[in-house]
Order: sequence, then structure tokens, then C-alpha cells
Amino acid sequence: MILYMDKGGNQMADSSLAFMAECIDCKEKIAVTPSNLKKEEYRFEGKQSMWITHYDCPKCGRIHYCQIDNEKTNSLLVEAGKILARVAKYKSKSQDIPKKLQSKYSKNSKDLASTRRQLMAQYNNQWFEDADGHSIKMEFVQ
Repeated sequence: MILYMDKGGNQMADSSLAFMAECIDCKEKIAVTPSNLKKEEYRFEGKQSMWITHYDCPKCGRIHYCQIDNEKTNSLLVEAGKILARVAKYKSKSQDIPKKLQSKYSKNSKDLASTRRQLMAQYNNQWFEDADGHSIKMEFVQ
């Protein structure tokens, strides 16, 4: 079983991170978990790298794009990982998490979410090129 950490540094099982989605085409109910999410690199206008997270419908195969990352969000993710490691250290010693660290994590999370929302709005319905050179229109699900 794969374990992940929540915002408080508590470990959570893979299944506890699941959410339900509905396929846009066939209306199949999909349990989306970290194990069936895929993150792949795409190029916008042939040069700028973006990493798109998506899940596929198990019934009809429709790809649902749900998140976009760039260099900025990737660096925010690295920073979030470092912060969570520090939080976990406090948790493992049963110590209170300092307010400054909580505040830093909160700001990082807000910046990451805001930047991703902006990217989704900016690149929704735009054409990207996958690793094989195929053009793909990104339509992000909300």
C-alpha cells in the first residue's frame, strides 16, 4: 500500500485520497486515485515544457486533463515536499508544528493552487504536442 502525507504531515493510504469523477463522454463513474493519475510532459508551441496530469476513463478511454504544471509550479512542489518533510519531523517527535512553518506551507499551497488555476485558464482549449509529436487539444475538467 502506498502512503502519502496530508497537509498536517499525517500519513494517508492511497485509497483515502480517492475522489469520484464522471466521464464527460460515457458518464462512467471513475474513482480517481494517485495510482491511476498520469503526469506527462507536453510542449506548447514546440518549445515550452508543461506537465499535464490526467486520468483515463476505463470504459471508453476518454482522457480527462485535470492539472497543468510548469517550471514555477514544479519548484513550488519541491518546496512543498521540503516543508512537509519538516512537518513530518515534528510529528514524529510528537511536537507542535511551529506557526511559521504552518504559515509557510499555507502560502506555498495557495501559490501553487493559484498558479495552476491561471495555467489551466490560459492553456484550456490550446493545442500541445506530446513526446511523439502528435498534436493534442487540452480541455481541462473542473
